[in-house]
Amino acid sequence: MTEEERQNTIKNTVNMLKFVHVEVIQKKYLAQVYNIGVDYAKGIYDGLPKKSFEWSEVEKLAPDAHLWYKEAKFRPSQGERLTGVPPTGTVYN
Repeated sequence: MTEEERQNTIKNTVNMLKFVHVEVIQKKYLAQVYNIGVDYAKGIYDGLPKKSFEWSEVEKLAPDAHLWYKEAKFRPSQGERLTGVPPTGTVYN
């Protein structure tokens, strides 16, 4: 992406996320985006007009964001990622 495209993506995301008035949804969304790109998440956070939470809260949530809403027995184990290939062993943990 060019710098202009990056800024447009951040601006467009801010324009929609500002309508979400539930703090936990904003934080969890930013934590997910943090794992995509820290600069991307920070740009969105900085662009939000009203912030009722600190950036450090997003940073604390980010390490576990990829595990939210995923049943533990269906998650990959033993370093497998299950990205387009069949599992090598049993499916359930």
